[in-house]
Amino acid sequence: MGRPPRISKDDVLRQARQAFARKGYAATTLADIATDLGVTPAALLRHCPTKQALFDQAMQAGENQVPDFVLALREANPHDNPRIVLRGIMERIIPFFIKKVEENIAVYMHEKSVSLTLPFDPKQASPPARALALFENYFRRCIAAGTIDGVDPRAAAVLMVGSLQSYVFINYVFKATATPYPIPAYIDAMLEVWTRGVIREKGARKIPKRRGGGSRGKST
Repeated sequence: MGRPPRISKDDVLRQARQAFARKGYAATTLADIATDLGVTPAALLRHCPTKQALFDQAMQAGENQVPDFVLALREANPHDNPRIVLRGIMERIIPFFIKKVEENIAVYMHEKSVSLTLPFDPKQASPPARALALFENYFRRCIAAGTIDGVDPRAAAVLMVGSLQSYVFINYVFKATATPYPIPAYIDAMLEVWTRGVIREKGARKIPKRRGGGSRGKST
């Protein structure tokens, strides 16, 4: 009887996914992944027979999962300050988006050199679609509770998710600036726009700036 593997397949796929996303398929070796896990390359081959098979399975793993912190929107109290609720989501979802974009780029770049088919069940909603529905439901409940003004909840969900994804693309894909704009500063600015707006119509009364964004109030 052979010695049992020291690592689980989930461990292997998780570490492989990180390595492929960071360096790409061509630049990543089995030795790189094994070293990160503290095992030999042979230990990886107990789970996947080839590097290609490891790449296929690693980049598919977790494909249909919505992160727990987004799922928590189901239970979010619509009477709580949306600035606090949304900030908690935004602080975690931007790094999540960055990781997913890196993984998708790794898959895209490899697909250009080989034929790679990832399984996809068209009968199931994609993770982005499910996350968008969670945001829409949250905004709908906040509108009913009076903590967010009566905007269209689906439009608000698209604006929220689209703005966060745009940050990732501008800073980590297009790399429009030498260094990424600080995430906390971006979240601050985005919440200020949603809370008070920035466009002032001619002749409209200027709304005084509130201090300490933690006070309860309506947010749009």
